Amino acid sequence: MDWLQVFLLSVIQGITEFLPISSSGHLVLVPLVTGLPDQGVGFDIALHMGTLLAVIFYFKKDFFAILRGLLSVLQFKFRTDSAKLVINLAISTLPLVLLALFLADFVADGARNLAVLATTSICFGILLYLSDWAAKQKIFTFMNMMAAAADIWPTWFFPKYYRKTAKVILMGARHAVRAPSKKDITQVLWGHALVFGLFQALAIIPGTTRSGICMTA
Repeated sequence: MDWLQVFLLSVIQGITEFLPISSSGHLVLVPLVTGLPDQGVGFDIALHMGTLLAVIFYFKKDFFAILRGLLSVLQFKFRTDSAKLVINLAISTLPLVLLALFLADFVADGARNLAVLATTSICFGILLYLSDWAAKQKIFTFMNMMAAAADIWPTWFFPKYYRKTAKVILMGARHAVRAPSKKDITQVLWGHALVFGLFQALAIIPGTTRSGICMTA
């Protein structure tokens, strides 16, 4: 991989990371379109580390708040706003970690093709548009979506234990929306964090935008 390819990938990562389009998907797209050698997942991760440092620098106040929250959690002080933020971040990250364990080989090899990129980009782009449009029209709310999901959960699909666990999760998310409609970060509860995490876990598949899927959630 020469310096020109490194520069091209870096520019694409820098632009796409901060828009609701998949940066990882665009990185995979470069070798598929140009005929350049595939840079591999390892280099993609290195590029993401670069934009992560930029995000930390820009949101340094929030980053230090997270560090304070982590310190509070380690001291078993869970009631501060910063501690609640850390707990919610941990909850929202867990689904991604669990899914990554099962999909690591697929993401490294099977998902790096045009069919996957096209499917995820189109489907999740349409879903984001419909979610945004429907929310503005007040057609549905988070609460009645969770209520519907809990009511129609297929009783035949999973063993009894998993069925009950799933329903508890859905009902927990349903009852986590007692705060006003306009929320700041301190009003995000564990149910919200869990839903964000479940959606965000899909972003491990190239073409699924992490920021876009969180906006959809």
